[in-house]
Formats: sequence, structure tokens, C-alpha cells
Amino acid sequence: MKKIIQISVLLMFVVFASSCSGVLKTEVIKSQSTNGEMKIEVWGERRSSLDPFTTYVKVSRKELKLAPATTEIYADDLNTENVQFFWKSNNSCFVQLTHRDGKISNVPVTVVGD
Repeated sequence: MKKIIQISVLLMFVVFASSCSGVLKTEVIKSQSTNGEMKIEVWGERRSSLDPFTTYVKVSRKELKLAPATTEIYADDLNTENVQFFWKSNNSCFVQLTHRDGKISNVPVTVVGD
């Protein structure tokens, strides 16, 4: 009985330690304007499945490359089902992020000028 308890505790420790080891990163989800000049990339990172994703939204247009903006999203994963792009023009887009509970966050992206 004592041996079973020791093995169980050891196994729980290994599972817990492996779930906290490092940053989990999602695949990059990409979209571009109809003329192909503006591109948006979205990806997320988190330390454990209990944490929200720190979601990065990176915009590039021609030679202009901007530092990624960040927001948080509570979701099981980031994929094309809960990250959607709604292009208003070749310079403007809403990135819609849907949380696990159905709450929607919009990230407006607009590049002004040429």
C-alpha cells in the first residue's frame, strides 16, 4: 500500500512538472489583404493549459514591419475557428478572437499612409 502511494505521488509530480515546463506556442495563423500588400500573423503562447494565451498580432505592409501587439484570450487552442479576419479594405482589418466562453474580442488593425 505504501509503495502504491509513493508511486502515485511520484507520477503526479512528473505530470505536474511536465505541464509547467516551458512555453506552449500555437501555430501562426496568417491572412493578407486582397492586393497582398498587408499581412497579419496571429499566434499565442502560454505556460500551462490553465493560463490564457498571450496572443500576438503582427502586421506588415510592404517594407513596414511593426512590433506585435498583444492581448489575452482564454481558449483551448488558437486556430481558424476562433481567430478570424474581417478585411474592410486593403489597409484595414478586424481580427476577431473568440474565447472559450463565447466572448468576442476585436483587434482593429489599420495602416494609414502609403
